[in-house]
Amino acid sequence: MIIKDIFAKDINRNIRGVIKIGQEAETIKKQELEEYVVTDELQSHFKRFFSAYVNSINRPTDATGVWISGFFGSGKSHFLKILSYLLDNSMVAGKRPIDYFRDDSKIKDPDTIQLIEQSEQVPTDVVLFNIDAKADANAAADKSAILTVFLRVFNEKLGYDSNPSVANLERWLDDHGQYQAFKDAFYKASGSHWVDVRNSFSFIKNSVKEALVQSGSMTEGNAADYLSNMGNFTINPEEFAGMVKKYLDKKGNNHHIIFLADEVGQFIGDNGDRMLNLQTIVEQLQTQCAGQAWVVVTSQQQIDEVTANFTNQKREDLSKIQGRFNTMINMSSANANEVIQKRLLAKKPMASDQLAAIFEENHYNINNKINFSDQVSRKKYADDNDFITNYPFIPYQFDLLKDVLGAVRKHGAEGKHMSDGERSLLATFQAATVTYEDDKVGRLVPFSAFFRGMYEFLSHDHQVVFTNAEGNDAVCPNGNHDTLAMQVLEVLFMVKYLDNFPATLENITTLLIDGIFTDREDLTSKVKKALELLISQKYVQLNVETYEFLTDKEQDVNEAINSYEVDDTYIINKIGGYLIGDKYLSDRYVPKHMGNQYVFNFNIYIDGSAYGRSNNNQSLRIVTPLNPAGEEQYRMTAQSGSTVVLVLPDNNSYISNFRRAGQIEQYIQKSAGNFDNQEGAIRLGKMDERKKLEKAADRALLNDLNNSTIYVMNDILDDNTDITSRLSNAYQEVIDSSYRNLSYLTAIKDEKDVLHLLKGTGEEANTIIDDNQQAVQAVIDYLMMKTNQGMQALSMENIRDHFNEIPFGYNDEDIAWLVAKAFKDGKLKLAFNNAPISISDAANNAQLITGYLTKKQQVRKLTLQIVREVPGKQRKAARDFVKDILHKRSILADNDSTEQLAAKIVTTTKEKINELNGFDAFPQGPGKALIDQGVELLKPIANSGNNSERIYGLIDKHLDELEDWLEDMDDNGISDFYHSDTQKSVWRRSLDYMDRYNLAKGFIDSDNAVHKTAQTIKESLKKQNISRVIPQLEALNQDFATQFNNLVDKLYRQYQDKSENYLQLLEQRLADANFPEQTANKLQQRIQDTISRDNQIAEQKSNDGKYTELNDQIQLLKRDADQLQREIDETSQQIARDLRRKQELAEQATKHDSSERPHPIENISREVVHTKRVKTIKISDLEGQAWRITSDSDLDSYINQLKQSLQREIDLNDIVNVDFK
Repeated sequence: MIIKDIFAKDINRNIRGVIKIGQEAETIKKQELEEYVVTDELQSHFKRFFSAYVNSINRPTDATGVWISGFFGSGKSHFLKILSYLLDNSMVAGKRPIDYFRDDSKIKDPDTIQLIEQSEQVPTDVVLFNIDAKADANAAADKSAILTVFLRVFNEKLGYDSNPSVANLERWLDDHGQYQAFKDAFYKASGSHWVDVRNSFSFIKNSVKEALVQSGSMTEGNAADYLSNMGNFTINPEEFAGMVKKYLDKKGNNHHIIFLADEVGQFIGDNGDRMLNLQTIVEQLQTQCAGQAWVVVTSQQQIDEVTANFTNQKREDLSKIQGRFNTMINMSSANANEVIQKRLLAKKPMASDQLAAIFEENHYNINNKINFSDQVSRKKYADDNDFITNYPFIPYQFDLLKDVLGAVRKHGAEGKHMSDGERSLLATFQAATVTYEDDKVGRLVPFSAFFRGMYEFLSHDHQVVFTNAEGNDAVCPNGNHDTLAMQVLEVLFMVKYLDNFPATLENITTLLIDGIFTDREDLTSKVKKALELLISQKYVQLNVETYEFLTDKEQDVNEAINSYEVDDTYIINKIGGYLIGDKYLSDRYVPKHMGNQYVFNFNIYIDGSAYGRSNNNQSLRIVTPLNPAGEEQYRMTAQSGSTVVLVLPDNNSYISNFRRAGQIEQYIQKSAGNFDNQEGAIRLGKMDERKKLEKAADRALLNDLNNSTIYVMNDILDDNTDITSRLSNAYQEVIDSSYRNLSYLTAIKDEKDVLHLLKGTGEEANTIIDDNQQAVQAVIDYLMMKTNQGMQALSMENIRDHFNEIPFGYNDEDIAWLVAKAFKDGKLKLAFNNAPISISDAANNAQLITGYLTKKQQVRKLTLQIVREVPGKQRKAARDFVKDILHKRSILADNDSTEQLAAKIVTTTKEKINELNGFDAFPQGPGKALIDQGVELLKPIANSGNNSERIYGLIDKHLDELEDWLEDMDDNGISDFYHSDTQKSVWRRSLDYMDRYNLAKGFIDSDNAVHKTAQTIKESLKKQNISRVIPQLEALNQDFATQFNNLVDKLYRQYQDKSENYLQLLEQRLADANFPEQTANKLQQRIQDTISRDNQIAEQKSNDGKYTELNDQIQLLKRDADQLQREIDETSQQIARDLRRKQELAEQATKHDSSERPHPIENISREVVHTKRVKTIKISDLEGQAWRITSDSDLDSYINQLKQSLQREIDLNDIVNVDFK
């Protein structure tokens, strides 16, 4: 049986695979209705639409928008056209459209049939149109392009002209009942029928004017004005909706109109103004027409996908769009597949049985041929029914072809034909089937068969490739255009623009499977040869593992790319960039056993060229297939012990990929400029190709790296671990060989360890003595060698430079620690800017000294000097000095080095000097001369810094003198005194007593015993032998205290007598003044407070034994008593003055107004009348400071003068107190 005989219907029948809006011939309608396949999905779409539509018949609604979406070729346009037939309800070949669905059981659901029948109850105008076909040529610049199209098709539906200005005239005439009269008059004026010539309006204006006048529609003037201005016609969505509403009202009987607009989504594209225009039109129709005007549109995208292309502002403006289209219908791919299977591929029963048998016998063999190398799941035959349903096609071809058609429409089609859907899936599958209709059953349609159905729509840049290939004898020998090479070229074109289909050899072979018994292995071999042929002819290029069809322009670009030269240096840099660093080949070696503190850098050479810095002591040399050598050469290079040789396998794939990537890079850089869209897309493709080439090269290079051979120490490294571990092992061998003294380091140190070492603190303080002994000795040996060569000192910078290098390789912090350890051990001296640093200095200023040892800017200023041995005699003298003079036997240790002992001596000597200076600070202490002598003897030693030779020399020279000084100190008990709190207390008490005596002696009777006692204390304080003086001072202090306290007690008794007398006198005088009670109480309190305060002070002075201050308090008591007396006098005088002033005021008031009652002066006087005016005076205030009397007459004279003075005071006061003291 041949293929064309297996189908239920003639495969060659005229199937209109593309539904053209506007094809309305009855035969076409009949075929479309008869062959229309209603799948379950389509049945649900019909039900959804007619449910909404019927709802508008029964009641007003604004839900009159329908958005039909679906991918290219999914049947949107066909569905839209079938809707128009059903809504129009016109007879087609003697049957109503619904009868085709009911009679053939296309729609099995009775509810859906009932809804369609209900929709026929109202008269409906159906306006079906392709919006792009109806748009003007200048629609791209028209923001209201959609409104313009809607107006045009509406006018045409009503029989008006497509020109809106002309249609507007026709509508006006029609509304005024003049349209037919006008047409008749126009025929008379022009000899032509109006409908036939109105599309040439500009050329018939005179006839139009005449017809308007002759028909009585307008006056001649009005007609002229109208015709001159009619080109200014404009309309907005609101006015358009009003026009439709007016029409529907005129029609009456719930008349409906439905606009069915195809390809609206594509027409809108990314133009937000057009979408907004559509939204407004639908909104106005819904508002004004209340369900009688419908808008149904198709789009390849759903609404939210369309609006996603717009700006944020435009999306906000379009927030209502989804609400305008309440009914959403989405056509799926499954629906399209089912239509093809039922309408085109339905089989005869006998054929189905034969196909089932074939599949039953060969299903494993069939499906095993259909293999793809990518991760996308592509359908095979699920079972025998699936095989019968799809044969002679393979299930994956349906979805893949949809993707291809969509991609070709975007990238490879010429003009708008593909985008208009002029080639549908159905037609494409039919054409492919017809190609193989005479082949026997068993043939499978290869994917290349779909190509011819789209060839005519390809752009020139694509077509020319096939034209050239067909004329190429290598590709199409003897004019045979159906060679395997051509089929390969065709499928490569079809999958060129698919993102999810890698064109590998395996995938291309699968696409070209053309029979259930095809030998896949043989086909793969043939396809590979065809690909190589196409590559050689420059129609195809290999991108790593995938093959790419080249357009004519891309071939030109490839020619340009191939003209660029890429030298080996570029490839070497690419290899280095991928391999070197943190990725796979490190240029550093970090020994794990050294705590990641050591980093050894390797120079990298690739084929002899340095990659990066090349100033290190060890190297890694990489050999690529670009510059190979022999094994003997590799061994010789590695024999040096400082070089690792890594030889990559002889594989050229990554080199060719890098070279090709380099050519593309040069092309992109050097061909910069302005490009058209096609050239720009090619450049972007080449950039992507370059990335893929480099990634592929990287993968191949990594694979070769893992299979590389490593030479080290004149031998091949026998190691089967990964490349990272192998290289690390090779590096370790080089480092162990080059830096052989690195093993001296048994503990890695850092700056903190240096600080703790100098301070003598930290967790390591008790264990560091055993660390890095060989390394420390190496530093000492090196310094000794340099000293023997005549160098007295080396800088820390010199030491670092030496021990950084082979064979040591120590880092700076470890070197600093080694030097610090040797310094602490007394093996070397340190000086900064020629200023010596002692061990104690280092301990006290550990942070600073650590900086000298570690900071780059300081190490050149720090110098090191070897310590020479001290003579035994001097060392013994130093130890005796510590034991006998400093009394610090505890600081001596048998294993102390010369420098350590010297440092201890300096520290303890400074402590001794501080102790003596502390003695000297004791006020008026004994032994000042001896103390100062000791300080002067010890200072030179303390100030010797870390000059151990000077320290030992000074001690040896002055030890006898120091011993004599210490003997004098001990004999006179000076040290014992300053270390005895008891003795110092006795001494301080004596000094205190002497201070008291010196202040009071002028007030003490000359014959008092205290004078003698004080003199004895004074003499004792001057004596040298303190050990004998202290007992004497203790007794003298006791005597002095008794005698002096007696004097204080006597003086205090005198104070008490005076205090009592003053108190009595003041209280008597207060009583004599006869003050008012309140005033008297206040003054009485003042007297008591003052005298009481003075008494308390005096008592305290007495208790403290302060004779002089107590004597001063007696004088203060007299001063306070005098002050209190003055307050009494002043108070009495003030009261008298106040009374006198009141009397004067009263008398003045009486004189001015005798009729007024007198002021109660008497009452005022009675309150103060008993207060006496008191004045206290000294006798010396009356008649000078002294009298000189030589005779009785002188005496009489002075007495008379005194009497007169007192008489004057008595006249002015009531009481005059005269003090004779």
